[in-house]
Amino acid sequence: MLDHPFKYANSVIETIKHHGFSAYFVGGCVRDYLLNIEVNDIDIATSASPEEIKKIFPKVIPVGIDHGTVIVRYNHISYEVTTYKSDDSFTNKNSQISIKDDLSKRDFTINALAMDDLGEIIDLFNGELDIKKKLIKTVGCPQDRFQEDPLRIIRALRFSSQFGFNIEEKTLQKMKSLKTTLSNLSIERITKEMIKFFTGNNINQGLHYLLTTQIYTELPIFKNNQTLINSLPKDIKPFTRFSEVISYFHLIDENISINQWVKAWKASNLVKSETVNLVASIKNYENNGMNVVLLYKLNRNLIQSFILVLNLYYHIEVKYEAILAEKNNLIIDSRKELAIDGNDITNLFPHLKKGKWIEELMKEIEKEVLYKRLDNNKNTIKEWIKCNRLEIN
Repeated sequence: MLDHPFKYANSVIETIKHHGFSAYFVGGCVRDYLLNIEVNDIDIATSASPEEIKKIFPKVIPVGIDHGTVIVRYNHISYEVTTYKSDDSFTNKNSQISIKDDLSKRDFTINALAMDDLGEIIDLFNGELDIKKKLIKTVGCPQDRFQEDPLRIIRALRFSSQFGFNIEEKTLQKMKSLKTTLSNLSIERITKEMIKFFTGNNINQGLHYLLTTQIYTELPIFKNNQTLINSLPKDIKPFTRFSEVISYFHLIDENISINQWVKAWKASNLVKSETVNLVASIKNYENNGMNVVLLYKLNRNLIQSFILVLNLYYHIEVKYEAILAEKNNLIIDSRKELAIDGNDITNLFPHLKKGKWIEELMKEIEKEVLYKRLDNNKNTIKEWIKCNRLEIN
């Protein structure tokens, strides 16, 4: 019996086997287990078809059924279960299709690994040895693997950035010669991999290969601004989120708007809002230094990101603890904490038509409270409005 985290997934393997099919843990979860790093997603390969898996388990989500993949929900945990592949197809009708065929169609030797429910490893392509050698190498012919799916070119960069592995020379040369095939991929797939690339613990290793192969010339924004990637200083720390990446490069060249970055990379609305907040905060710092308004408007969840981009862009050291302490000392943390709101102002001046003046007044009240020039008390604020805003009266 395997230890955590596989012990909870063992029941899935055992259940599939109980119904007469074979099943193994495969790919990244086995690789990470051998690397002794945290195993997150557990993938299973099986001789059973998606339809047979749906009969075996009560809760199955057909996320990629055309490719033989379903999600099995078991004890409130999701497991990706895929039918053995061979020649880019899946079937359980041909009894000759096995885990060996499946592994032969995988991208890199470090991922072409399977493990049974007892912990026995199936390694047909010396994946364990390459893990020990810290080497990224395709399974079989590099040209065949990359032509099957050009995304594997980006994945090789990503694994180098994540694990600090070297890329085997033949694999590297084919990555370089076939980089134009990346134009056939959806931007969403590229973005997903590049987010992991930029957040890799060994990003400097990954950047080395990104630069030497010039694969960046095939990536959104960078392909039309080929000197941009060179603005990254040597020996940088990993980014922690994609909004930091966009923020940094936008600050380097403000002619490329945040909207352009988000649209080109098809980033999420969350990434966009985070980037807007980070850039606005850094611009505020650039013009006014560390100040109350900056601290107030900076999203609490983005303090570390603000520091990372600020340090990267200005080459200065700003401490998280200092910013957090100052932010915690603010009179209010959001407008919701103001003692007065828009309705109070409307009720105070019922004869006036609602309009932008209410928002402008709320901003002014916020600022006065933040700078401790006005007590955050409803009656005090009302009196301040009456005394200081004669144009309203």
